[in-house]
Amino acid sequence: MSSLVEIGAALDTLGNEIDTSPEIERSDAGDTIRRKYHVRKANLKAVTDALSYGTADATYTDAVLSSVTARPVDPSVMELTLVYAPASVNVEILPPVGTVTQDVDANAIEIPISKSGISDGDIADNKRDGVEAYLSPQPIYRRTEILGSFTFNESNIIDDVGKIDDTPEGIVTPSVAKWLKVGLTVRTVGAKYEKVETWQYAENEWDTNIYDTVP
Repeated sequence: MSSLVEIGAALDTLGNEIDTSPEIERSDAGDTIRRKYHVRKANLKAVTDALSYGTADATYTDAVLSSVTARPVDPSVMELTLVYAPASVNVEILPPVGTVTQDVDANAIEIPISKSGISDGDIADNKRDGVEAYLSPQPIYRRTEILGSFTFNESNIIDDVGKIDDTPEGIVTPSVAKWLKVGLTVRTVGAKYEKVETWQYAENEWDTNIYDTVP
């Protein structure tokens, strides 16, 4: 994690003016520190990428970095404000940009024989007389990625949700027509974005007469 001193050194290296007089807001929960920097717009991403949420302020060590905002002050310069909140206040810290995690809920659901397409003759032939339902695997697969940027436009929001996806990212050799993209969530935490994509498996394949397939 980068300390304020290290961040300040990085800003100096990039030729940015630093305001070394922080604003301090006192409260019973602790001090909130606001530090402001002038950053050349061309260097803004490099500077913000060097920041780590949850890092303690170099001087007021009971306060940790909780938010970063930037606003233009002229066509080539941004004012960067770093807010350090009392460490006693819960601050959510996302992993580094580029981090990917995967998880699966591989539960089965009970499907009535009457709705499964299995005939009475099949039941008798296979000694299933008296069986009213069977368990079908319905795994839910999720892929979470931490992004440094995300544009909330219509195409990114809609994505391929509601379509059959024969190549869900992260699944090794997925079966054709058995994975449907059922969800996408993106939330902002500080200067990062957490993107969660969800797919659901269908043992008997998704109906291509109902669902389009991702090109």
